[in-house]
Amino acid sequence: MNKEILYNDHPLTLLLFHGSPCLWIHYPEQESIPKMEFVGGYPNEWCIDVCNLTDEEKSQIKDEDGNTVDISKEFNERDIEEVKESIKKYSNIYIVLEGVFNKNIYPLELQKAFDEELKKRNITEQEIEEIKNRKK
Repeated sequence: MNKEILYNDHPLTLLLFHGSPCLWIHYPEQESIPKMEFVGGYPNEWCIDVCNLTDEEKSQIKDEDGNTVDISKEFNERDIEEVKESIKKYSNIYIVLEGVFNKNIYPLELQKAFDEELKKRNITEQEIEEIKNRKK
């Protein structure tokens, strides 16, 4: 789903971020590219939402061979819906897990709320372990 592209001669990665096609930075100095926005908690989480680009700016998105990339052909509706569903399922759980595992706290009230959320979202123990391992 990710694709290496050039945008105004800058190497970036075309990907889906929260269900929207975005151009993701490779290097911190790319933060100054026009329309680049900070989107995360880590220093390198910057991207350009392709929806915010004009048609002329979109025509500057090129593949490695210099051909214009047609964004609408890169991601089909199924890809976008899968990303959106994944976000709905995991985003709140991930935030809770991140706080719990980074601070090594697990108060009883949080445990109960967490267990209820897991049941509502049908998240398995294996999926929880995968999230834990991402943070190590």
